[in-house]
Amino acid sequence: MDPMKAALAWSARMGWPVFPTRNKVPLVPAGVSWKEFASKDPERIRAMSWDGADGYGIALPPDWVVVDLDAEPDSPEPLAKAWQTLKTKLPDVAELVANGEVFSVKTKSGGRHLYFRHDGSLDLRQTSFRPNVDLRVGGKGYVIGPDSEGYSVDVWSYSDVRHKAPIFVGAAQNLVPFLTASRG
Repeated sequence: MDPMKAALAWSARMGWPVFPTRNKVPLVPAGVSWKEFASKDPERIRAMSWDGADGYGIALPPDWVVVDLDAEPDSPEPLAKAWQTLKTKLPDVAELVANGEVFSVKTKSGGRHLYFRHDGSLDLRQTSFRPNVDLRVGGKGYVIGPDSEGYSVDVWSYSDVRHKAPIFVGAAQNLVPFLTASRG
């Protein structure tokens, strides 16, 4: 799908800001951050330079979290390490995934982006669980959107995302101290 059309469709469905990317890197004017450049206004999105774009970034809203499972493409089981990390560090999240209760996007490398709502009760921080699992926090991070080159919806339909996505903090309660930003 054309990256601009995919970005417009996602933004219209979800109401989230988007911006063009190439090789997962934001295509934004010099001196402007992706946070400043991202928009949910269809006219602004159309006016962005999409030349050379192979995808689009989603500026995650503050009430969403994405768990990013990185694949090892040369491995006979590309997601084995990520899945083991998820089961060890976030067992409740792993159970939701195993039961098909999470909106999942297959990434270009064979990994997965798992979408969760966040109730905003905690100041979560972006972090990595080694090996192969990263946390992208709304208001602080972005992910490459579905229908970008090599990215596809793996589980659920778009219409289900906003209404059915599980709450992340409840699923990750055992790691709340590790996931929250330091206030000292």
